[in-house]
Amino acid sequence: MTVPTRVTLAAGGFAALAASAFLVIRVGAQETTPITLAGIRFVAASAGFAVLALLSRRLIRTDFRKRDIPLFLLTGAAGSVMYNLLLFKGQQTASAGTASLIQATIPIWASVMAVSIGKERLSAAAWLGVVIAFLGTVIMTVDPGALETFDLGAAFVVAAAMSNAVYYVGVKPLVIRYGALSAVAGTLWAGTFLFIPFMFYMEPISRWTPAAICSGLFLALCATLAGASLFAYVIGKVGVARASTVVYLVAPLVVSLEWLLFGDAPGTELLLGGTLTLTGLFLVRPRYKRDQKWLTQDYQEGLSTMPSKCVEPCPETSPT
Repeated sequence: MTVPTRVTLAAGGFAALAASAFLVIRVGAQETTPITLAGIRFVAASAGFAVLALLSRRLIRTDFRKRDIPLFLLTGAAGSVMYNLLLFKGQQTASAGTASLIQATIPIWASVMAVSIGKERLSAAAWLGVVIAFLGTVIMTVDPGALETFDLGAAFVVAAAMSNAVYYVGVKPLVIRYGALSAVAGTLWAGTFLFIPFMFYMEPISRWTPAAICSGLFLALCATLAGASLFAYVIGKVGVARASTVVYLVAPLVVSLEWLLFGDAPGTELLLGGTLTLTGLFLVRPRYKRDQKWLTQDYQEGLSTMPSKCVEPCPETSPT
């Protein structure tokens, strides 16, 4: 299958935005509290998706079914609130490169969770990948000078990855029913609603630095809004399995950019742990044909339970 130039550019743009996000978080986490940075991101991103929904119902659907609201709240709590707070807290001390490599394990832990609840099966090679990725994560989070000591920042990032893995598992039926972009928007709106109590603990606006504001706005409008749109476009053109391979580009980009921009050369444990993590991710990756079969079957099941006015496939999730 020949991938069109526009799809390649979209995938590259997504990888660049995703990589930049870790570097921007590194800056923003030093300028303000994790709660404040997350609050700026949630409010701006939610507003951006709301504008898209008003401009085009085809891009962002809002006819969510009542029975899906609990699932939106669960994915919003795990993939928005907890993920962002834990990641921002972790990156106050953990490097962007370490954070990006640990976050690359999210699909692995999501696969394990899906297996544990009987939703998926893993091959022997995939289980080997899980073990290898776990060893890579341990190498990146354990202090090499004292095996019983963990890097606290990296530990928060690991917790963020686990939280986002819950989101990966929970969002699957929402993507099937509403499309990738609409599922992301609904989850973000739910997460913003759940984040309201935390807003009382944000720093006063008078104490927000320009760097903190710019970081939050970049994460909201570029990393979240533009990134999700680009990735949804790529999924619609080449399918979930092939689109997911762009994940391999993110961590190496982050490590390289952090080295160039901040002068932080990757250490031995980061290179070794990162190599093992990406190797494990490669082994656990979904196979293209199997993934396309899953998408087609589950999407049709989703269509059969939708109202008649919603029977047209969403462009970002249509089987190719």
